[in-house]
Amino acid sequence: MALHIVALLVMVEIQVRLFTDGSSKITFRTIFKSFAATVMLLKVCMGFALIKKGSRLMNHVRHENIFNVPAGFSVTLIGAGGIGATTALTLSKMGVRTLVVYDDDTVSHENIPTQFHRVYDIGIEKVDSLELTLREFSDELEYFGRRVRVTEHETIRSSLVISAVDSITARQDIWRAINNPDSAWQFYLDARMAAEEYQHFFLASNDADGKSRYGERLMAMDENSAPDLPCTAKATFFTAMTAAGHAGKIVRDIVRGEATPHRLVQIIPDNWLEVFQL
Repeated sequence: MALHIVALLVMVEIQVRLFTDGSSKITFRTIFKSFAATVMLLKVCMGFALIKKGSRLMNHVRHENIFNVPAGFSVTLIGAGGIGATTALTLSKMGVRTLVVYDDDTVSHENIPTQFHRVYDIGIEKVDSLELTLREFSDELEYFGRRVRVTEHETIRSSLVISAVDSITARQDIWRAINNPDSAWQFYLDARMAAEEYQHFFLASNDADGKSRYGERLMAMDENSAPDLPCTAKATFFTAMTAAGHAGKIVRDIVRGEATPHRLVQIIPDNWLEVFQL
């Protein structure tokens, strides 16, 4: 019931925004946009109702011989922007049932072409926008949105932690957080992208040497030495989708027992990809 109320409140907010966007003139375009938003949110409410009744429509038979995500497998995703939003969709489709998402930002106009957010989500917190969207693609997901930025004092517990942030400072805070005594995780993915380049660092909690090398390198960096661009700079949706594909491959390897620590770099225009040992 609480989710129904949230969806209806968002619907009201969208109606007000669409009809008071700087002009009091009601046009066919604003009426159509309002109607489309209403239909979309009513569909979400219907999805909530199905979930509440315990109905499950997803059938993973098409990939069950490739990977099977255990019910207890959980992911903490930090960042719901370019990499984060597309990765969340990929994981929900793969059968990840528990997803915790951190982000303190709201959806803006420039996010729409490059991130997995809808035009109706402008002005909404990204974690809420992402939840409403994912409910349309998965009926088995337990989603927990955190409208905060991860600090070094945060306690994080998940099978897999994914960093999808756009600054060295944020990554350093995340690294400190997951190394708190109360935090617990098995694998960590630090995913990064520029306009047409992607790279990630993948770590296992039991790989002391790899963790040490990664941590020393990360803590020695500052924003000027970062190899990637902030999300306010050049961005492309296809690079975000590429990142999501790599995250999906990581999950596939984990659940099959084939995951090994590594660094991956991909330069998309050159069709170049290479994997390095940590």
